Amino acid sequence: MDHRDNSIVEQVLKSNKISLRDLSIVLHTTSRNTQHLVYELNEDLQAQKLPILLIDSNDNVYFSKVYEGLDKELRDFLLQNNFYTYRLTKNERRTIIAMILLNSTDYVTTNDLAEHLQTSRGTIISDINQVKDNLKDNGIKLVSQVSRGYFIQGREETIRSQILKILLMNFNQNMTDIQYNTFQHFLLREIIPYEDIYPELKKIILEEEKSENLLLSDFSFEETIYELLIIISRLKKGRIIEYSDKNLTKSSKYGLSSHILQRVCVKFQIMIPSSEINHFVQSLRTKSYIHSTTDHIDEIAIPVMIGEVIFRIANYLRLNFYLDSSLYDLLVDHIKSALYRAKSGDVLPNPFTEQMQERYTEIFEVVQKEVEPLERYVGNQLNPGEIAFLVMYFGAMFEKEKAGNEIKEKVNVMLISPMGRGAIQLLAGELSRLKDLITIKKSQSIHRIDEEDLRENEIELIISTAQIKEYSVPTITLRSPVLSEDDLTKIRIEAMHILDEKYRIRENKVEELEQSKVRAGISPDYILKDSILLDYHAKDWEDAIRKSGELLVNVGAVDDRYVKGMIQMIYDNGGVEESYIAISENAIMPHADPDQGAIRDAMSFVRLDQPISFGTQTVKYVVAISVLGAESVNNFVFTLINIFQDDRMLNILDTIDSVDEMFAFITKEV
Repeated sequence: MDHRDNSIVEQVLKSNKISLRDLSIVLHTTSRNTQHLVYELNEDLQAQKLPILLIDSNDNVYFSKVYEGLDKELRDFLLQNNFYTYRLTKNERRTIIAMILLNSTDYVTTNDLAEHLQTSRGTIISDINQVKDNLKDNGIKLVSQVSRGYFIQGREETIRSQILKILLMNFNQNMTDIQYNTFQHFLLREIIPYEDIYPELKKIILEEEKSENLLLSDFSFEETIYELLIIISRLKKGRIIEYSDKNLTKSSKYGLSSHILQRVCVKFQIMIPSSEINHFVQSLRTKSYIHSTTDHIDEIAIPVMIGEVIFRIANYLRLNFYLDSSLYDLLVDHIKSALYRAKSGDVLPNPFTEQMQERYTEIFEVVQKEVEPLERYVGNQLNPGEIAFLVMYFGAMFEKEKAGNEIKEKVNVMLISPMGRGAIQLLAGELSRLKDLITIKKSQSIHRIDEEDLRENEIELIISTAQIKEYSVPTITLRSPVLSEDDLTKIRIEAMHILDEKYRIRENKVEELEQSKVRAGISPDYILKDSILLDYHAKDWEDAIRKSGELLVNVGAVDDRYVKGMIQMIYDNGGVEESYIAISENAIMPHADPDQGAIRDAMSFVRLDQPISFGTQTVKYVVAISVLGAESVNNFVFTLINIFQDDRMLNILDTIDSVDEMFAFITKEV
């Protein structure tokens, strides 16, 4: 299971019925890929005796049965996953590593992380470098000591702030929905076993809201619960905020802070010093309230209002920041500047407004709608150009999500400046604000640029502070190594255009591949009716493979040595437990080296009357192949995987009761 399976269950459960197209938009993939994901997910649902997902003639996805208690069963199904059964993406894994390190009070070794996350030491070492950079950007040092491991150094306030920031950047839903999100469940579990604590904290805040005649916004309500979870966790570990502003005792929020933490103290049996109460006052002052005892909205509340807007937009578009706090912070800063300009009447020209509206129509509309609370606050509307600037940031996130958020999916940049190393270093520092989109691969002098250099370094964009001649890759010319907002915008737009073109080409290739797989049947040149056997009773896997080989011998495709070679190859490559011949959970494709008696390209098809044990799986189909070259192997594998991993195909294969029918089905264009 992975985040895509999780999203499918979550979306269908919410909607009861959702179109394949809408589900594909949520998953940032094609309808065809989504269809395959649904079929694969059904295997897990069936294994847990849960209703499967069906797709009707109108391409609507829904559960085959809906009954009282299904939501709880599905929640248990999702949250029973661990790091062995749930396939983390690279960004999910790195985010969880950061959360583990931030919440540890002792050294954490590479082995500890590898064992906990069920991955290799090499993967962890690679991830740690990225995590270290992120923590450094947020004022936290990751120290490493030989034989001891990694340890976090930073002020307690900073560490707590970063833990909360990771939650808020990735929890673009309320807690009710988080109960169905495995990744977010993992994040919270690294802080504290939250399942029993959350409802108690919710109850405390609700009652204190009424008592103080206050009403937090939904976003601030959830944020407050996360902060309390962090406080409880840190205090249990002996981590206390020592200093706080004593003047905060005069704040209107002091009573709310004091009452909430006193009840937390009693309920969870932890000591809460006065410094923690004062610090929590500071936090409550930054929250947004639908109703409060004071009408004044402090300037410190603006980041919270901005956070709510980002929360709603990311929630609608199903986007996560993971550890990309630089993009999040840049977005917050840009919205602050946009609000200032709207309030003062200043206009920042945006030459890309039309392009953004056309390219990201839905995102443009969502941003335009969700910034309305901020517009009401400043008493003026954001013009379309400002909206377009914000769309750029969310568009970048959207493109990264489509590409799987891989580091390699950045644009490779070459920097050019005739003013020497100092100017190059300054320009590189300025461009660090776009590190979510670009990688600086090389710096070069004007007289040394050539096409061979561009090819060798896989350069996709040149950024130069001087006019240069045209090359095979686009060039952006800047007036100065000190970049204006307009400069950053031009570079971001060009980088997004390059990535978009790469994704488009890749998607077209995937689509072509998928279509070719669906259309490809087995040629009658490779299989004869005499090489098909239905409902054979095999004693064991060796007997089944031997029988499939005998069919190849009978049609003159191999000699007797090949049959023995198929079985021996399995033993030589680790036995059935390590066998690479499994092409699905219920089908194997035995073969031997061509020099062991292969005469021509061919295949046999054996359906067993009862599944047999083959390592950790049970097999009903044995498709033996004889091949004379690698290209033949690839063609067979593509077609057979397409057949045996498609539930509809399997249903047909299971029900066909004659060799003539089976031959007709296998050799037709499926």
